[in-house]
Amino acid sequence: MGVNLKQWYRAWRYRLKLDKDEIAFLMRALSKKDTAIDVGAHKGAYTYWMRRCVGKQGRVISFEPQKKLADYLAHIYDADPVVTIENKGLSSQDAEKTLFMPEGGVVHQEHPLISMAMTLRVLPR
Repeated sequence: MGVNLKQWYRAWRYRLKLDKDEIAFLMRALSKKDTAIDVGAHKGAYTYWMRRCVGKQGRVISFEPQKKLADYLAHIYDADPVVTIENKGLSSQDAEKTLFMPEGGVVHQEHPLISMAMTLRVLPR
């Protein structure tokens, strides 16, 4: 499918407003042909900028534990051989974690109004 207007808007919103310093840092740090890893890719704002930085010969691997969001990103980047979307959570230790989600399926930090939870087993490699 490729990046759509919604994805493009989100990426620029993060770059210009929400995470200006973080996006600026990764754009300075990454070069063509690099490999970048986006842990907790969510809706892909960082993945977008990483992809632009590493170019056609680089690689971006984005990890997102929420299936709905991982599927969304996989659909956007399905024709892009540079980007790999992994529907997995990462950790430095063997643990079982719970993601709390509203009925809409997007994770928020622990919040008393959240009505659904998903437990996932996170294994280090």
